[in-house]
Amino acid sequence: MSDIHARLVSHLNHRSINYLAFDHPETYTSAESEAARRAAGAPPSIGAKALLIKATKLKSFCVIVLPAHNQLNAKRLKSIFGNTRFAKPEEFTDLTGGLRPGSLPPFAAPVAPTIERLYIDEKLFEFETLAFNAAKLTTSFVMPSREYRRAVDGLYTMLFGNADMASA
Repeated sequence: MSDIHARLVSHLNHRSINYLAFDHPETYTSAESEAARRAAGAPPSIGAKALLIKATKLKSFCVIVLPAHNQLNAKRLKSIFGNTRFAKPEEFTDLTGGLRPGSLPPFAAPVAPTIERLYIDEKLFEFETLAFNAAKLTTSFVMPSREYRRAVDGLYTMLFGNADMASA
């Protein structure tokens, strides 16, 4: 079990968050994860995609979370954070304690202690149920969006509206 997976489970349990865990074959994309969860018997849900981004204005990395079917609005992102880029593979591995791309859960510190800032697209909370890879390419957690909101309460830096950060 990865350190981040263990911290994620501990964090959710400490906050008494209701979630379901589903084991499935390795998945590398949001679409693969959704299909694997469905095959494993998970309830219908929207994927929560977590992106590790380096922002010039922040001078650090942050996690941006948006619905899996959306893409990041690069123009809006630049207007807020200045120049941005995705973490390079070695940076991703170093910052996440060895996680593989695609397995980052939609959390920053304290779950991923080296990443202090978490930005969430508020569009996620319009969906009843969220799902995400749980720091493993073979495990997904599914929870009501209100439970995810409780899980990140006090931990996120800012919520963005869908029109601001994502494009369909």
